[in-house]
Amino acid sequence: MYEDREARQRVVLLHGKKAYVKEKTTPTDKGQQRHADIMDPTKWVERFLSCEYSELGRRTIEGSLCEGLETTDSGFTGEDAAELPIDSLVARLWVSAETGYPVLLEAEFKGQYSGNAAIDQFQWDVELDTSVFEPNIPPDYEQM
Repeated sequence: MYEDREARQRVVLLHGKKAYVKEKTTPTDKGQQRHADIMDPTKWVERFLSCEYSELGRRTIEGSLCEGLETTDSGFTGEDAAELPIDSLVARLWVSAETGYPVLLEAEFKGQYSGNAAIDQFQWDVELDTSVFEPNIPPDYEQM
């Protein structure tokens, strides 16, 4: 998904269908804050610590010694719980023992929507080329 808040437009790539959707957005302060919270690793840590969780011990990930937490508490999904009801959830967060920064977030969920997610390969404090924020729509994708 690519979102341009200034242009108030979002592009969603649907790889399974070889298609994409362009849609106008109507930003709200609450909606923008919610999206920012979903993408903010600091909020992931806060949500983990506000849930019932167990400690997984230490493990080396991407060359970094990490400490892990695991939760099955559906409260981890925050406001999304009402919109995306789940029957079961297992989420794991691995943070660098040295920096405290997230290294890996994994989640497996079942319910109305089921799936697995992994967020990794974080890069902290790097310069970004603005072109990475432009939609890269493959030429064989059709607009829906």
